Amino acid sequence: MGRRAKKSTIEVHDGVYLKAVNDVWQCYFRLGGRQFRRSTKTKTLSQAKSIALGWYHDAHNKRERGEEIDRVSFARLKRSYLDQIQGQGKSAYHKETIDRHFLPFFAKFDDISKIRTADLQDYLKYRRAKGDNPPLPQTLNRENSVLRQLMRHAVDRGWTTHAPQIKNHSERQTYRRRRHFTSNEYKKLWQTAKKRAKEFEGIPLKTRQRWQRQLLHDYIMILGNTGMRVDESKTIIWRNVDLENKTILLEYAGKTKSSRRIVARDSAISALRRIRQRRLEFLGRSGGTLDPNEKIIALPDGKPVSSFKKGFEQLLQACGFTYESNRDSHVLTSLRHTYATFRLTTRMGKRATMRALSQQMGTSEKMIHRHYGHDQIEDYREELS
Repeated sequence: MGRRAKKSTIEVHDGVYLKAVNDVWQCYFRLGGRQFRRSTKTKTLSQAKSIALGWYHDAHNKRERGEEIDRVSFARLKRSYLDQIQGQGKSAYHKETIDRHFLPFFAKFDDISKIRTADLQDYLKYRRAKGDNPPLPQTLNRENSVLRQLMRHAVDRGWTTHAPQIKNHSERQTYRRRRHFTSNEYKKLWQTAKKRAKEFEGIPLKTRQRWQRQLLHDYIMILGNTGMRVDESKTIIWRNVDLENKTILLEYAGKTKSSRRIVARDSAISALRRIRQRRLEFLGRSGGTLDPNEKIIALPDGKPVSSFKKGFEQLLQACGFTYESNRDSHVLTSLRHTYATFRLTTRMGKRATMRALSQQMGTSEKMIHRHYGHDQIEDYREELS
């Protein structure tokens, strides 16, 4: 012990070595046929010896207890977890949440087995201090669900023996149902969209803007009369649309990557026919034919539209809608909530059952009741009287 094994390398214990790399001492040793190497992050030899011996004895004790020896950083845990869920519907949201919120705080942990409940409490303080407005309890609960799965993955891999307890936050005082359009608001929305689409007719320099407004109007009618998710709508191709039977097949679509066939109301079918006709007219000028694998939510030249955010915000302004804050503002997803509410409360024809809406919208009856039921007692006057 203490003798030099070779130039610039010091043996501090049987088989435990220190080597200076850029003036910082690196430790390495072999145990159970495996080599372990890491930096002590110190230039002081006495401190490096103490750190190296501590690591060695800790690893030796873990091996005796049959535990995982290797120390795993939070960054490595993130990579392993994202590799495991790659291709699943939740992968995009989980990656964004980890990168945006968890990694900046937990990156300092080079050994995830050292993360304790107290560290999660410190993270909660950090998370609430981010941004101008503290996150709502429901936002924290969604993010914490990701953190639970991340830590459970560490347990399953044997990188830690336990997952710290992560509590749910009460949503009772802050929970608000998702915003929808009232009947009058929805009528004004699509009528204003239709009117704005005609403003550029006969103006060659405004052709593309006219296309975009025409498509936005039809897109509103499709979302509002099918109840599909915005990200699901972007996956639809002509091959999966049956205009005669008024159905649309969604294949591995949206955040759930599920497949289901949905029923489109007449207004949605009319919108699909208009989009198709504009595309056929464009192709007819060049002698082309419609590709059944083309995306539907696209301009007449065939270019898919990935986002209507700016155009939709301008439309809301043209409608004269005002909101107390950004959280209260309508978004495209409001059309999905509007569809569910109208189908639950309509006084024209038969109302949809929770079971039917669950199949149509690709979500549970519990979620429909919780998020989409904007019905009031007045909506049931006929049944109750």
